[in-house]
Amino acid sequence: MKKILKYALLAIAVLFAAFLLFLAYVAIEVDPNDYKPQIVAFVRDETGRTLNLEGKIGLKLFPRIGLNLGKASLSGPQGKGQFASMDNAMLDMAWLPLLHGGLKVDRIVIDGLHVALVRYPDGTTNYDDLASGKAGNAKKPEFDIGGIMVANSSVSLEDEKTGSKRVFDGISLATGRLKEGVHTDFSLGLVMKDAGGESKLSLKSGLLPGPESYALDGIDLEFSGEKHVVAVKGSAEIEMEKQSASADLSSKFDDSHVRAKLAVKGFASPAYRFDVDIDRLDADRYLAGSKDSSPEKPFDLAFLRKLDASGNLAIGALKVYGLQLSKVALGIHAAGSRLTLAPIKADLYQGKSAGSAAVEALVVPKFRLKENFSGISVGPLIRDMTKKDILEGRGAVSVDLAASGNLVGDLRKTLAGKASLRLTDGAVRGVDLAAALRGIQSKIGGAQSGAANASEKTDFSELSATFDIRNGIAHNSDLTAKSPLFRLGGEGDIDIGRSAMNYLARVSVVATLQGQGGADLSSLRGVTVPVRISGPFDSLHYSLDIGSMASGALKAKVERKKAEVKDKVKERLLKGLFGN
Repeated sequence: MKKILKYALLAIAVLFAAFLLFLAYVAIEVDPNDYKPQIVAFVRDETGRTLNLEGKIGLKLFPRIGLNLGKASLSGPQGKGQFASMDNAMLDMAWLPLLHGGLKVDRIVIDGLHVALVRYPDGTTNYDDLASGKAGNAKKPEFDIGGIMVANSSVSLEDEKTGSKRVFDGISLATGRLKEGVHTDFSLGLVMKDAGGESKLSLKSGLLPGPESYALDGIDLEFSGEKHVVAVKGSAEIEMEKQSASADLSSKFDDSHVRAKLAVKGFASPAYRFDVDIDRLDADRYLAGSKDSSPEKPFDLAFLRKLDASGNLAIGALKVYGLQLSKVALGIHAAGSRLTLAPIKADLYQGKSAGSAAVEALVVPKFRLKENFSGISVGPLIRDMTKKDILEGRGAVSVDLAASGNLVGDLRKTLAGKASLRLTDGAVRGVDLAAALRGIQSKIGGAQSGAANASEKTDFSELSATFDIRNGIAHNSDLTAKSPLFRLGGEGDIDIGRSAMNYLARVSVVATLQGQGGADLSSLRGVTVPVRISGPFDSLHYSLDIGSMASGALKAKVERKKAEVKDKVKERLLKGLFGN
């Protein structure tokens, strides 16, 4: 037994010595730099590009076989320009598979890799040839890599058509073993830089490579910008053969929590499907930067012309342009240069809304909105939307509007369609007709006018009106309002494009003001007073034509006197006939 052990140890020592002699021979006799011309020629034949191996290739034999490639660069298409460069790359291969005639890359370490991706004005890129090269027809090799490490690297994306540029800098990547059917972990970190500033991304996830698929589990992603931090968790799957991907994600950003199911099919011309649920969203927080004094920019709807997307969006509580909404539900469909939102449902200001909207991304974009509001309290709605007190009341509002243009100003000037409202127990802010009528006796024969004052109001029990809208001007001719003191009618125009109005209201006194802090104006009962309301929304002006009112009052008084005389004559005639 001792002799067997002795001979076995001797054999191992001899084999090890032979192995060391082999390593020494390889180190002395084999120079990997001798193969540079063949490597360069292979890359040129396969891609048409020029590979430049600037540094000296180093060979390492123990404890692993390794190649240190040093500095290298790869040209752009047809050998022009530079597409990529790296400071160094090391490839380690395991010995044991080599002894069995196999090849296993144990580790790949890349330092200082820099890739420049460019899209030219005609839509082609500097990597189209790589995506459609000979390698695309080759049989997919089985891979088994012990791990990959990338550090101090960057990728730049330049679009010469739009003039935009984005850089992913400080890229670091680390993976465990990469083998089909073997679960591993990986991490990725980078800094994104563009005209809008800098943001950081860090990602950790599990990875399970399959024959033609990649499954991600335990995704832990954090994206941080100058103002906002977004954290995402969940899972995803990519199926290369089916050209599809799906994800089930949860996210928190600022005060919002999001659940999302996402899917895409067809990577060349993707079709997106989604189902997104957000508990609360303050959209004004992200729209604030768009409200400035810079010149208005045209709409950029080019993305709609190739967009294929369909899904649902639900928001528990939404604030947008000052409006407060809840239980928001949108059905979204985009195809053929058209975006449709249907249905649109929401609870807002003690009421509900239901309708639809559409956008057509034509040379001159077209917009359409149909919406019905029921049980709406219009006072707080208008205040939140315009920061002005104009109208109060609760009831129904409906709109059917269309507009076209490349600017918001164009939409206001081309607005066309129909609108209607029916309100109860409300008030028109800016003028107190009752107070104006109280002072009428001291101003008979003249005209009373003044600026609208939001602290003053004219109450009504009912108000209804319809509007015919053309070229941004809403015309009304059937205003009807009722109160215990008067009836109100009128007609006129609201210029939406210029935020101004010119309206003539007609007030008919139907009751005395006595008992309401004013003088007895029963003599004005049945008299109609014209009230002109005009000017921009920010400084509305009203005027009461009291001269016309006085004339009407005098005429009414004469008619009443005639009636009184006629009654007295009748009474005397009756007394004479019957002898009383």
